[in-house]
Amino acid sequence: MPPSGKMKLRKNIFCNYRKSIFLFLFFAFACIPISAKPTAEDTLQLWVMPNGPGSQDAIRNGLNRFTAETRIPVHLEIIDWSEAFARISQALETGNGPDVVQLGSTWVSFFANKGYLANLSPILNRVDSSRFIPESWRATHVYGKKGTYSLPWFLDVRTLFANRIVTDSLGIQAEDIQTEAQFLGILHYLANLQWVRKSGYPLVPFGLPGKGDWTGHQQLASFIWTAGGDYVRETKKGWRSALLDSATLRGISRYVSILRDSTYSPYSLRENSAQVVNRFTNGEQAFLLGTSEIIRKMDLPPSEQGLSESPIGKDGLTLFNIPRGPAGSIPFIGGSHLAIPKSSESNRNARKLLLFFVRADNINQYSHRIGFLPPDRSVMSVWAHDKRYQNLLKSIENGRSFPNIPEWAHIENLLITMTNDIGALYRLSWNTGANLNLELAKIILKNHNKINEYLHIQESPEMSISSIVSILEEPIPEKVFTPRKAKKKIIPIDGDDSKSNTFTWFLLLFIFVSCIFIVITERRLHLIQSLSRTTLYANLIRLRQKRK
Repeated sequence: MPPSGKMKLRKNIFCNYRKSIFLFLFFAFACIPISAKPTAEDTLQLWVMPNGPGSQDAIRNGLNRFTAETRIPVHLEIIDWSEAFARISQALETGNGPDVVQLGSTWVSFFANKGYLANLSPILNRVDSSRFIPESWRATHVYGKKGTYSLPWFLDVRTLFANRIVTDSLGIQAEDIQTEAQFLGILHYLANLQWVRKSGYPLVPFGLPGKGDWTGHQQLASFIWTAGGDYVRETKKGWRSALLDSATLRGISRYVSILRDSTYSPYSLRENSAQVVNRFTNGEQAFLLGTSEIIRKMDLPPSEQGLSESPIGKDGLTLFNIPRGPAGSIPFIGGSHLAIPKSSESNRNARKLLLFFVRADNINQYSHRIGFLPPDRSVMSVWAHDKRYQNLLKSIENGRSFPNIPEWAHIENLLITMTNDIGALYRLSWNTGANLNLELAKIILKNHNKINEYLHIQESPEMSISSIVSILEEPIPEKVFTPRKAKKKIIPIDGDDSKSNTFTWFLLLFIFVSCIFIVITERRLHLIQSLSRTTLYANLIRLRQKRK
């Protein structure tokens, strides 16, 4: 073939090769899906409540990670706790709610029973439910029915906190506060000391919410449970009120004995739980029946709503188990869950968002930021390395939550009203000197009947008013507390008797030294005067002799 022919052939081959490359690249790019900009329909809706300092930043950081992993955008809406139940109820009922929603653990059975929540059973193989503690997992379904309608997010556990400078100054140890009788003895001792802080306020022993509060029934629960009672109880005929059970009445009596006592908890009848917590963190209260987020706040500066520079931040915290009653030591366990509304049941992206936030690493990150406890055992094992959480995590083994019956949402509102009514009873009559056990018995009986109405139980009260009063008037045991010697030197609390004793000894020492100084000075003056007189007489004699 002539050279010109060869050149032409090579040129044709090269052109065909280049065309093939272009065609290959064209089809390759054509097969790649082009990501369109997310539209409003693609954006997930997440509703949560404010769960403590830094909770909003923590949830937004989590959403940023989720969107980076999945390219799914999420719109976040923060709903205040005061309006959360009503807003969520309306949204779920109309079907115009979010794709994923935070629910109080006691709300799940109520909404699930109404058919407002998606059944999550199909995705449980991606969750490993065994990693959640039983009390938190129990709230994911409706009692007596199949189906899982939420996943645990974090725990709200109540335990007994104490100001460490108080406990250290008195040498109070765990064995000194194991029982209710011992606890009452310590409160009695503190009431008689009448310590005063720098703020000018007295150091009060304890505080309970007695006015306009929504946590009173949670704090009352431990008193009732440790006495062997309960709010409701399951029988062969179904669930019924347990308010008139003798053990329940004794638990209420112990709670009320502290609530109305003007020396043990002088501000309780006029304060809610937030005010009680503030008094404790201001160093003006020795003990608090509080939740775990206070531990986390001890690490945070004031700019992040923390307590590191507060009086309690400087005094320190001590944690004790709930004082033991006849039925043991039983803390209250609450918390929050995440659920998918029925309207988003088929939304795969909603399931991805839910599963993302209940992953162990994300549970750990979020719960650590807000200070509430994780419901995941694997995360708990990590937290247990922090000594501040060890006893609290161990106490969960004996903890108890409210029953997962659909009627509980209504019963809970009833109990909130009841605890506030009890506070009002003693607040409005505190200076009359009247025996209010009869009025207290009427409040308990009224709510007993209302609970049975919600539970569709029609029966006459098993106990008369006089029988209720007789139980409420039973004496409450109290063990005298004797302070131990402090293990180390403690800076006394302002107004402590040790300061006045130190001043007294210093004054006596000053007077003694002054007396010695005066005696020595007088003797020296007397000696100087004697010497001066002798010298004067000698000079006079010499002067007379010279004149002679």
